[in-house]
Amino acid sequence: MKKLNLVTIQKSESLSAVIEKIYKNNGRTVVVLNKKKVVGVIDERDIMKMLIYKKNLNISLDKIMNKSFKFLKSNDLTQAKKIFKQTGIGLIPVINKNMEIKNYITIFDII
Repeated sequence: MKKLNLVTIQKSESLSAVIEKIYKNNGRTVVVLNKKKVVGVIDERDIMKMLIYKKNLNISLDKIMNKSFKFLKSNDLTQAKKIFKQTGIGLIPVINKNMEIKNYITIFDII
């Protein structure tokens, strides 16, 4: 089982915490939680857009996270491969019916 704390962050945390987590996990994406519920994702592109438009680094994660993110309800690698090809994202959360993250699939799980 993968360590979920490597790719998850609470929505109350800072953008610098997101950047640090992305750097430490060698990934491109973090999953944003409100307690246990998945509420969005933030990836390197979201951070770059924020920097280009010179937003405040103390910005709330609510303002930059993608709230209409891709997810799966099972570890379906075939479906994950399709999503990766269509979207170019690097991580897909696997969630349960309560929108709680149970696992995640990365592009590296496919290749």
